[in-house]
Amino acid sequence: MTTTETRVVRAVYTFCLGLMLALFVGTGISTVHPGPPEPEPPGGLALVQERRALTAEELPAWQAYEEQRRAWEDRAAAHHRDVGIAATVAAVALLAAGLAVERRHRVLAEGVELGALFTLVYGILRSLAARDTLAGFVVVTAALAVVLLLGWRRHVVRPAPVARDG
Repeated sequence: MTTTETRVVRAVYTFCLGLMLALFVGTGISTVHPGPPEPEPPGGLALVQERRALTAEELPAWQAYEEQRRAWEDRAAAHHRDVGIAATVAAVALLAAGLAVERRHRVLAEGVELGALFTLVYGILRSLAARDTLAGFVVVTAALAVVLLLGWRRHVVRPAPVARDG
């Protein structure tokens, strides 16, 4: 295998490992901590309401559904917050693992660190969906710290060797 082929294979492996780790974390969190079930509108009233006004008999059922829907939205926002925090914690753990094996297994470490970055993006998106600005701010702050640490370790402490022509 030529040097160029080796670099391409390593880059593809690194990207795939990072993506698979982020998917693993995301599906793992949703398996362990599933979201609240969304309430269903009562017996076709959503379609009826689009065509005509609800009758006096249908109105209480619709109002009860709207109350359930508001409660579900609050539970879903809390769930998004929890998932965002859990994903950020997992991303920090992945980053630590990548930094721990960096000297011995460079390609593996790069894939794990890329997985940490993908997981951070997932955690940020989920925490922003929570409509809780404090939780979102904490997650984004943690993400910034992780990215700064990764960049500092990669480019300041251990810069890549410069290739020489000639």
